[in-house]
Amino acid sequence: VYSVVEGEGRTIIDGEAFEWGPRDIFVVPVWKPHHHEASSDCFLFSFSDRRLQETLGLYRERCGNVTE
Repeated sequence: VYSVVEGEGRTIIDGEAFEWGPRDIFVVPVWKPHHHEASSDCFLFSFSDRRLQETLGLYRERCGNVTE
């Protein structure tokens, strides 16, 4: 989960672009490749519920250069 504190940009998630700006909140599945592109100075705050997902046996992630 990402929360945009300030700045603007976009995040590319598995090849699809999502624009964001101040006060936006968005989620990226941990198994999807992604990267952020800022169009100005920005501050993103991120957090996850990984511990809960691991405890419930729901956590998964994609490692290495695996292609689907």
